[in-house]
Amino acid sequence: AQLKETAVRLEAQNSLNHLIREIQIKESELDKIVREHSETIEKMEGEIGRLTQKKSKLKTEIQVHSNGRNGPKASESDTIERARQQRTSKKQEAMQRLLEIIRMKPKATLSELASEIGRSKSTIGGYLSELQAGRTIEKGEAGWHVVEKIVV
Repeated sequence: AQLKETAVRLEAQNSLNHLIREIQIKESELDKIVREHSETIEKMEGEIGRLTQKKSKLKTEIQVHSNGRNGPKASESDTIERARQQRTSKKQEAMQRLLEIIRMKPKATLSELASEIGRSKSTIGGYLSELQAGRTIEKGEAGWHVVEKIVV
């Protein structure tokens, strides 16, 4: 009986030793992974610091460059202003055309409206939003409706 008990203890001790070795191997592997990740994190933190410095330097350079300018020349200002006026004028013409089409085809889709006016769907969507915000048009069950404004 004592021999059997010793054999059981010896087997248990061997199993325990085996488990301890496996745990040590896994701990070693995990330590290696932690070291590698720590090194990667340190490298990335260094890179972030370097990029932050570079960003600050570039911001300063941009600010110095912007402040160093004397503004656009008079002829540039005139050209820019003319271009803005022309763009505004063309937009107003397109929006007026949009209102005319809405009066004729209140259920027209965005694609149809865009095709009729020669603008993109996103541009037409912007125009519609602008016209709705200005209460020039409304959307109801029957489609779009141009609100007739009474001038007093």
